[in-house]
Amino acid sequence: MLERGEVFETLDCLKNQGKIRFYGVSAETVSDACICLKYSKVLPLQVVLNLLEQEAVKELLPLDQQKKLLLLLVFP
Repeated sequence: MLERGEVFETLDCLKNQGKIRFYGVSAETVSDACICLKYSKVLPLQVVLNLLEQEAVKELLPLDQQKKLLLLLVFP
């Protein structure tokens, strides 16, 4: 479902109807976060970052500046 963008279509529809003002995504993995970034309307993005999982730094921080998104790095 995430790969097909159905959830984002629904959220965009709710936004266009005025039922929500904004939405963001909390991604479990960096690959999920990259899928979410295909959809330009996803601005706040939350991913896990810890000593064992540093992939988010290499993959997502450069995209953060390009897309002007709000990247929330969660330290569990």
